[in-house]
Amino acid sequence: MFPNDHGNGSPNDLSNPIPFPELLADWLVQTGVEHIFYVPGANIDFLLKSLFTDKRFQCYGAIHESTAAFMADGVFRQTGKPAAVLSIGGPGAFNMATAAYTCAQHHTPVIFISGEAPSFFKEYGTFQHVGNGSYSVNAVFNAMSCLSEQILNGITLKNAFERFFNAMEHGKPIPLHLSIPCDVALSTFPKPGFPPRAAFADPEMTFFDRPGINRSNNPPLRVALWLGDQMTDATFDRLKKMAVAANIPVAVTIESLFRLSELPELLRSGIFGYAGHENATSLILDPELDLLIIAGVELTEKNTYCWHQDIFHPHRHVVMISRDKLHTWPHPLEFTAVRSDKESLITRQLTDPSSPLYDQLSIQSDWRGSMLKKSNENKYKSSISTEDLLRPITVGIACTLIAESITDEQPVFTDAGDHRYFATFHFAQKPHPCFHSAPQTAPMGWAIGAGMGAAAAMRETRTIIITGDGCMLMHGNEISSAVKYQLPVTIIIMNNRGYGKIRRRFDAENKLKESSPGSLPTIDWPSFIKSLGGACFEVETIEDLNNALDETNTMEGPATIIIEVNEDEDYPNPAAMFSSCAPGFIQQWMTEKIN
Repeated sequence: MFPNDHGNGSPNDLSNPIPFPELLADWLVQTGVEHIFYVPGANIDFLLKSLFTDKRFQCYGAIHESTAAFMADGVFRQTGKPAAVLSIGGPGAFNMATAAYTCAQHHTPVIFISGEAPSFFKEYGTFQHVGNGSYSVNAVFNAMSCLSEQILNGITLKNAFERFFNAMEHGKPIPLHLSIPCDVALSTFPKPGFPPRAAFADPEMTFFDRPGINRSNNPPLRVALWLGDQMTDATFDRLKKMAVAANIPVAVTIESLFRLSELPELLRSGIFGYAGHENATSLILDPELDLLIIAGVELTEKNTYCWHQDIFHPHRHVVMISRDKLHTWPHPLEFTAVRSDKESLITRQLTDPSSPLYDQLSIQSDWRGSMLKKSNENKYKSSISTEDLLRPITVGIACTLIAESITDEQPVFTDAGDHRYFATFHFAQKPHPCFHSAPQTAPMGWAIGAGMGAAAAMRETRTIIITGDGCMLMHGNEISSAVKYQLPVTIIIMNNRGYGKIRRRFDAENKLKESSPGSLPTIDWPSFIKSLGGACFEVETIEDLNNALDETNTMEGPATIIIEVNEDEDYPNPAAMFSSCAPGFIQQWMTEKIN
């Protein structure tokens, strides 16, 4: 995989030694890295000095390691290119653990680099390092489902990147962590022959087939598509052509909301699962559905309506196109694994006028027509009158106005909390092609860092971050970094003075009131933001928000809009708010298990 004839010398060529930081930089370039985020510290001084002056990279300093890693995550989400993040080992590396796990779960190939104590102190308890010498950090990153390597020389560095490239070439990108001792960073090593720059390949898709008990013993007639984000554009394009040709309604997951923007409006059924829509739910759970094609969907709690069993209705034929091992809950279901010719077979049968299945589809036009009509009727329509302009604003109306005011080129990042539910629900009404969220791991404050990373990588357009006051308390101080680098980003804070659903749960008991664990202290957000050098706008009405959005869109650096929102706004679709942690769900499951 790594031939020696690329003109850059042999991997064992001792006549051409280079300093380790330069060797590391060359490997990063081969990976496609252009952006590096860091929090400085003594153990990475040697690396930073070299990388900071290397014109091939744009380097950004953050004030928290977790946010720096979220920034690298945001670069890949928006540009498709890996980014790197540097920190010291020990506490600095451990601060990146949540981000590492988030990247692993979302297949984001961030390169984490931690500077460690000198390798000759391995068996000693050195400053800021714990466990078995300095290198227990590898165990942490391995536990976060990352590739983690202790780098002792040029060969171990080569091997680490070889594993990283191999994952990309098989369509399964994974974060890479490099643990680099100070003495290694100060050494020189032979310069290897580098492979061509790595590219992301189509994942090796497996087709899982589960025949249902067809009631009429005829070929499947009622067909629906359920699409996730774990697929390449090429796979999506093939499925899109099939849906258009056969007039098949399509539902998506929260993470693949951006796919809706690429589909004809009449085929959009919205989101199934968390922040889902009534029409998508009716489509996927319809007992009359004969064939459900699931592509690129991870069967997680949020995607599956808490693992709703009717997705695999016994009378339904289900075909899954997935790059991961198939898991079903609450009990395993029998599926047959079929290789790649199955996809072309399905596409051909549903789109070829000469196929028997195609003829049968036309018989069910009434069912599909009623489903598509329902999908169109259920789309959210904003009805804001002149009298509404001065009324208090809600999260739902705010998200609608934001969606209507931005261009398709502007990245939008939503954080963890109630505001993400509202944003996702309403943004799906006018599908946005650059919409990002991390709903599975849901780290608070992720969107602040990820959005800033996207803004650093895409300075030609303004990035929108929708977050909450709880998330701002986690990572809002990173506004100082946005000011330092004049990042074109607008942070919109939905300020309800509490932790959304948590406060709602405690408030429903009417016991704790002001001392509720879900309540937050009153924060003087304008003073806080201005103290960091940021511009700030406070809004209470629709008219205020429209004016603030217009003004921030003409600014060059960062701006923050604080929206004072109602604490008890009704959810647009309460049925799509669920959690396996809810006492009712746990009790029901335990009762069924006992019975």
